[in-house]
Amino acid sequence: PTSTYNERRLVQRWVLATFFYSMSGDSWKNSSGWFSDNECLWAGLSCDDTENPNGITSISMEGNLLDGTLPPEISWFNESLLSLQLKNNNIKGTIPTEIGQLTKLRGLNLRLNSITGPIPTETGLLENLEFLRIDQNTLTGEIPSELGLLQNVVLINIRTNRLCGTMPQDICDLFSTGVLENLQSDCTDSKVKCACCTRCWVERNPFC
Repeated sequence: PTSTYNERRLVQRWVLATFFYSMSGDSWKNSSGWFSDNECLWAGLSCDDTENPNGITSISMEGNLLDGTLPPEISWFNESLLSLQLKNNNIKGTIPTEIGQLTKLRGLNLRLNSITGPIPTETGLLENLEFLRIDQNTLTGEIPSELGLLQNVVLINIRTNRLCGTMPQDICDLFSTGVLENLQSDCTDSKVKCACCTRCWVERNPFC
């Protein structure tokens, strides 16, 4: 039989299916509507026009029992995705470098998960990002200076991880060259030195 979906819709449904199975979708608290005809009506997804679901603008699944790794295919939504809200789940593995392709993204919230590895330098490519919350994970390595490219970011929260080194001056400069108002990190009794943080958190088990 001939598909009723155009090529873009077919790819969109495939990418969303990849996300679903990468994140143990069968065990989600709410997976209402998933794999029905209209992706805009799938639980946790939003579109500009529900009658014309050719671009997902928001993926919001806070505390929805997601369990798995964030697939790089998520970058396919680079022309539409404005908000990626996946806090308080059990996302593991690393943040894919392809995250930097989501250049329309305004909000990225991956806090309260089990994400490991470094903060990708590609995060600095998110030129429209306003809120970056990746705190309370198990991220390691140094804080990339590329975050200093985020000229529209208002809040950066990277506390309660296992990061090391010194907060790059390029990030501190955003208080004067950009619109940054809130910068939170582990910088009290920890291995991160930060002279410009608006709030320093105590990391009881500094790891470097």
